[in-house]
Amino acid sequence: MTPSCDEKLKRHAMCAYSKRQCIGIALARMQLFLYITSLLQHFSFTSSEYVSLDCIFALVLEPIRHKICVTMR
Repeated sequence: MTPSCDEKLKRHAMCAYSKRQCIGIALARMQLFLYITSLLQHFSFTSSEYVSLDCIFALVLEPIRHKICVTMR
């Protein structure tokens, strides 16, 4: 017998939605913050075309692809 989708979600999301969150989530968020701020400090991001916030409707919402120019500061 295979577990249903709800059971799988509860099993894997238990760490993120319980009263006491595991320390791994806090560390992952901190690492993402440091990585993104480091990129923003060292590089300049520009777009040559108009950037729209439209998306493609699929199983999940997918953003439309854009060409971005990244240059060192």
